[in-house]
Amino acid sequence: MSERVEVEAEVPVEQMGLPSTITPQTLSRIGEIIDAISHEDAIKIFIYAKDGITNSTLAIKKLGLTQKRYYTRLRQLVKVGVLEKGDEGYRYTFLGNIVYQMGKSFRTVIEQGDRLELANKLRKTETLSLEEKKNLMGLIAPTESGDFSSLADLISPVRMVDNYEDLVKNLVDLIEQTDESIYLVSRYHDVRVIEAMMRAYQRGVEMRALGRKSGMFDRINMLRTLLSPKMLGLLIKGLKELSDTVRNTEISYTFIILDKKWVFIEVPHPTKDVFYLGFIFQNKEICSRLSIIFNDMWEKAEKTSFL
Repeated sequence: MSERVEVEAEVPVEQMGLPSTITPQTLSRIGEIIDAISHEDAIKIFIYAKDGITNSTLAIKKLGLTQKRYYTRLRQLVKVGVLEKGDEGYRYTFLGNIVYQMGKSFRTVIEQGDRLELANKLRKTETLSLEEKKNLMGLIAPTESGDFSSLADLISPVRMVDNYEDLVKNLVDLIEQTDESIYLVSRYHDVRVIEAMMRAYQRGVEMRALGRKSGMFDRINMLRTLLSPKMLGLLIKGLKELSDTVRNTEISYTFIILDKKWVFIEVPHPTKDVFYLGFIFQNKEICSRLSIIFNDMWEKAEKTSFL
């Protein structure tokens, strides 16, 4: 009778979504680590152990755990190899340090759920080309190095706007606070936003605006806006100056960069030409990346004359 040899199976890359094959033993090991640190008590103990645990009695008191809960989870963390016991108490292993750094980045991402929602909305929308999706996703993704710290550096407070009136109010408020520059790409024609931009222009703020040919800055709509009672006085500076700040091009989504630190990005409606969703960031890195896109669009756009 021949001896039966068991061959270790491997899970295909296509099923795992990982850069290489992975064995059942590795899967089991990953599962053990995740299981050990998935409990809330274990997470508290693991984070508390960042600087080492030299006094378990004190740790139990500070963490608000019973002795049984504390030692049950502590033993599990030691067993899976993220903590080790030494002469001075418990501390991270090399693996534990890696897990802690990964956890910091994961926490940062989870706390910025709006950015995750933005990425998901961009992925689903059908009104943007693949190149436009790639450019926008590049604004919110980690750098090419893939370093976890770079991801944390990119994460910043985000405001989500899902109502057009709220969008206008937020934009007008930000424009009124602008000191240096406004770079706008817009699918819309809204008198309130244009008036706020013209007031900023009168204050000496540098302004460049890109509109689609049948949208915000076409001749008829722009002149109607400029000839409103509030805007008529600003025409004294001359329409030629205004023409130098406005160009027309093909536009699929709206964004605005203010003082190179605030940015609004629109996620277009999947099937309709109406406002759907927007996100407001305060992030210089994102502004820098988006400015490159704006400059490229500006060079290719058509100049507009109102005379």
